[in-house]
Amino acid sequence: MPIVTDALTDSMSAALPHTTAVADTLAGVQAERVPYTLGRDNIITFTLVLCFVAMIISVARSRRFVKRQMRNFFRTQTRRTTILSETTKEIGFQLFLMVLTCLTIALVLFFYTDEYVADLSALPAQPHSIIIHYFLLLVAFLSIKLLLYRITNWVFFDRVVGVIWMKSQLLLWSLAGIILYPVMLLVVYFGLQPYVAMGIVLLIVAIIETLSFYRSYLLFFKEKRFPIQNVLYLCTLEIVPILLLYKSLVTLNSKLTVNIY
Repeated sequence: MPIVTDALTDSMSAALPHTTAVADTLAGVQAERVPYTLGRDNIITFTLVLCFVAMIISVARSRRFVKRQMRNFFRTQTRRTTILSETTKEIGFQLFLMVLTCLTIALVLFFYTDEYVADLSALPAQPHSIIIHYFLLLVAFLSIKLLLYRITNWVFFDRVVGVIWMKSQLLLWSLAGIILYPVMLLVVYFGLQPYVAMGIVLLIVAIIETLSFYRSYLLFFKEKRFPIQNVLYLCTLEIVPILLLYKSLVTLNSKLTVNIY
């Protein structure tokens, strides 16, 4: 009987290290934490889905306005050919598309800064507030530009032509939001390189400025035959605000970098 007991004890002792090793493995191995990305962020995903639905509704409801504006964009308009009234809803949808433009550019700026300037995603609590800072800065930029357009055109040009100019700007920045939305989705969910997305954003902005220059020439300066005024108008209301926006973004990035590190 003692022999049986000793054998049983020896077998249990031999099995004990294996059992302990299994228990240590089950209890002690810690799963590797998945790094934070905006593509896995529920708030960002919900916001983008909501923006997509709203964008589809806006395009459907304002397509008549867009078609009229695109048809007349490269034409010289006068009082007799001009003002086609738009409903408040159509203007509202266009303004939403401008806000969408600000959101898409803000997300691209976040990815670009995170990749090439500072590790903004190092702290999970930071990305939303950083994106909001970019977004509000871009909204302020477009709002100030539209206000400057309104004041300048009211002082120096005909009211009717000024209204046409404002609608042209509304059209350009609205179309920019529609074009940049797929680019932003490629960055967030499909790994498009931020420098490529930033290059597309800069290209779109350059196209907008070029078309704005041509549109201002048709509306304000073609009949007066003073091209220097067109250049001054472009520099004052287009180039200078963009330079100020760039300076503001640099300052904001520097402050965010200090706060993170």
